[in-house]
Amino acid sequence: MHDSVMQFLRDRVSLAEISGKRILEVGSYDVNGSPRSVIAPLGPSEYIGVDQGPGPGVDLVLDAGQISKHFG
Repeated sequence: MHDSVMQFLRDRVSLAEISGKRILEVGSYDVNGSPRSVIAPLGPSEYIGVDQGPGPGVDLVLDAGQISKHFG
């Protein structure tokens, strides 16, 4: 993930927005960084990374068309 995106998250995402909430990251395969490193320390109740194939940062493998069926 580009450094500017990571900095944007650090600057804009607050504890109140994340703490105790369920977070779903779509397209979570970690190639060069992940928003998880910024979001997880803010204390979500759950953080699930979804992508179309297994790999780093992927907790659940799902085709994009199945995401709403799986999560509602």
